[in-house]
Amino acid sequence: MLEIRVPDLTISTIMARLQHATTGAALMDQTIAMENHFESLALPRYPVAAPFQIKSVYTLQEFTDFHDADFIRNAYLGILGREPDSDGLHHFLSQLRAGALSKTEVLGRLRYSAEGRRRRVKIGGLLPCFAQQTLGRTPILGFLVQFIASFVKLPRTERNLRGLESYCHWRFSQGQQLFDEQAHLIEQALAGLQSKHHAFQQQMESRCDDLQNQYNHLLNRHDSLQDQHNHLLSRHDNLQDQHNHLLSRHDSLQDQHDHLENRHIALLDQGQQLSTQHEQLQSLHQNLWEQHEALRQSLDRQLARLRQLIAQTETAKADRGQVGELTQRVRQMETAMVDHGQLNRQLDALGQRIVPLECAHHIDPVEHRQLQTELSEIRLQLLDYRRTVLDQQRRLVALLEETHARLLTPFGGPALPSSEHDHTLDALYVSFEDRFRGTREQVKSTQQVYLGYLADVGAGVPTAPVLDIGCGRGEWLELLREQGLTARGLDLNRVMIHECHGYGLEVIEGDAIEYLRRQPANSLGAITGFHIVEHLPFPQLITLLDETLRVLKPGGVAIFETPNPENLVVGAYTFYFDPTHRNPLPPPTLQYLVEIRGFAKVDILRLHPREEAGHADTFLDKWIRTAVDYAVICRK
Repeated sequence: MLEIRVPDLTISTIMARLQHATTGAALMDQTIAMENHFESLALPRYPVAAPFQIKSVYTLQEFTDFHDADFIRNAYLGILGREPDSDGLHHFLSQLRAGALSKTEVLGRLRYSAEGRRRRVKIGGLLPCFAQQTLGRTPILGFLVQFIASFVKLPRTERNLRGLESYCHWRFSQGQQLFDEQAHLIEQALAGLQSKHHAFQQQMESRCDDLQNQYNHLLNRHDSLQDQHNHLLSRHDNLQDQHNHLLSRHDSLQDQHDHLENRHIALLDQGQQLSTQHEQLQSLHQNLWEQHEALRQSLDRQLARLRQLIAQTETAKADRGQVGELTQRVRQMETAMVDHGQLNRQLDALGQRIVPLECAHHIDPVEHRQLQTELSEIRLQLLDYRRTVLDQQRRLVALLEETHARLLTPFGGPALPSSEHDHTLDALYVSFEDRFRGTREQVKSTQQVYLGYLADVGAGVPTAPVLDIGCGRGEWLELLREQGLTARGLDLNRVMIHECHGYGLEVIEGDAIEYLRRQPANSLGAITGFHIVEHLPFPQLITLLDETLRVLKPGGVAIFETPNPENLVVGAYTFYFDPTHRNPLPPPTLQYLVEIRGFAKVDILRLHPREEAGHADTFLDKWIRTAVDYAVICRK
């Protein structure tokens, strides 16, 4: 039965196909315009302090203009000529934020430290201020000194407070004015964007209506094509019935032809026997004819002599004895004549016997020719029927191809077969492998550990080849070829298969379980699968193990490598790099599965421990630094 698949169409799929050609460019232009408009609304930034410069002479204000961590960093750079260490930065920053130290005290402690005295950087006004504040921290005397200094500085402090109040009021007014201006600009921009959005929404609604009309038209066309398809299917069924009837008639005529062929062979044998009998009768007839001729000649001579004797008797008047002798001889001649009549009758009877045989001999070829003619007519009729069937088949195939072509291209272009959707992400997965799997040389170097297991069981020879399931980019197959071993690969990713063919490797496209089911039992020396079992659902994994056990030769080896969830980083993090992974398989679980399905001598090989530094004596480090991969190696 002919099966045609027409892709389902929805508004979303049609809009996705037409977006680039219809609305993509306009939407991109509007998006760029909005971005440029918002860039024009960027708020102006207040000027910041000039960048700090390293030199040999400073004023106290050049340091105090900076605050917090910037002040500490500039103090270290200007006084000590280096970046602050973490301990010093944390100490001074915490003291400064808590109010325990002032900026002057921080500068003084750095300047008059051993490292600061060696550099001898000059800071104008630092020494009096630092001495005053240092003296102010002494008991009783320090309080008097601080009180006197504060009293002396009181007019200047009041003047500074009034200036600070005026400056803050001026900055607040300036900020309020700037805020109002920017708010007005933003309102104007939002109003413009709202109008553009409304126009764009109306345009999209109009285009959606057009697309809906096109979709309805395509649905009507699909229904029409479906009716044509049903009509063609009905016509196909009728032609199929005619084809079956012609095949049945052809079989009947073929049986008649075989019967006539057997009869023709029997008649040929009978004609051969009759021909042999005819030749024998012809020879007998020839012998009798020769005897008849000899007897006739003898009788002619005797009659001539008899006439001579009668003439002599009449002329010489012979005596009675001579007449008796002549009479006796005449009787003998009469008897001979009777015998001659009998011979003629025998010849006639022989002729009568020969004639039916000759007729039979001549009739059989005619009947044979008639049979040959009838057989020739049957052969011509069979040939005509064959030609009719072939013509019906040709017309049926042409009709099916036309139907297939029309229904595969209902929208003016070839439809992608459903099986092709399984390969739409092949190139993406190859790129993923190149990103996270490693280079070919790295993979080949890690897989050399398995060569010894193949050598132990004698796998890799033509009578016991190696099959690599999910061969990927073919690193393992290339390594086996370098060792002179016979191997082939199996994969579903067409991009990877094409890459393997480029390296001259034998790789087949197909599903692993279906391929193994087609292989005879005890036909492979080894089956390998690197990072494949974690992709399979549990029922398929069991089926894969069962088919692997069936196909392997006695003593053959199966190797399956997979990520090791004993490593906490792998089980909780790196295992999920590959979105096609289903779930991790702990080593005891996979070992139990291969043992319970019939494999013997199962080994667990842990591979590729993490090399990061750590404390080997801690319990957690054991589960972080352990092998990131492991392989289960089992034998039949």
